[in-house]
Amino acid sequence: MAEHQQPEHEASLRSESEADGSAAAREAAGGDPEQQERIEEIQQLALAGDLEAPAGAEELVEALVQALRARDENHERLLRALADEQNLRRRAAMNAREATENTTQRMVESFMIVLDHFDMALSQNPETTSAEAMFSGVRTIRDEMLRLLARFEVQTIEPTPNDEFDPRYHEAVASLEHEGVEAGAVATTYSVGYRLGDRVIRAAKVVVAK
Repeated sequence: MAEHQQPEHEASLRSESEADGSAAAREAAGGDPEQQERIEEIQQLALAGDLEAPAGAEELVEALVQALRARDENHERLLRALADEQNLRRRAAMNAREATENTTQRMVESFMIVLDHFDMALSQNPETTSAEAMFSGVRTIRDEMLRLLARFEVQTIEPTPNDEFDPRYHEAVASLEHEGVEAGAVATTYSVGYRLGDRVIRAAKVVVAK
């Protein structure tokens, strides 16, 4: 797709370059339109080999022709380089957007499984479904959610009693005396935390023994 757009970009850049060349000619002509036109005419005649040089000025005309050709070649190289750079940037942006969309799609597809479990649970008749069956269904949904998070390399932070309190992963919400738990250690977990690698998404809320 970017390759098809390249000629359009080159044409645009070429127009800008030609405008810059005209501006340079105007500057050389001191802003005089007639002199500018004459300079451009001489340049065209020189490139076409039709410029009649005065006696003894042949080498000067040849040097002018070489300089003009080198200028045009450099302009073409610059135009191609600028067009390539724009295409690279465009492709990089498209690739980044596609990668984001693919990641989002995989996440949504995974959550759809969890929603299916919710729908199954909600479709049960509450009058005939036992509390044990409902409890089992909720646990199934939770386990499926944890498996989903694990697919995205998300791990739980769920300290057990007597684990060392770690402020990087734990947030103390209370400090209470707790039998059998050393002072300063985790007594109970109020809510589970989550982390992605070393990055804490949410610290585990815990009660600390005193």
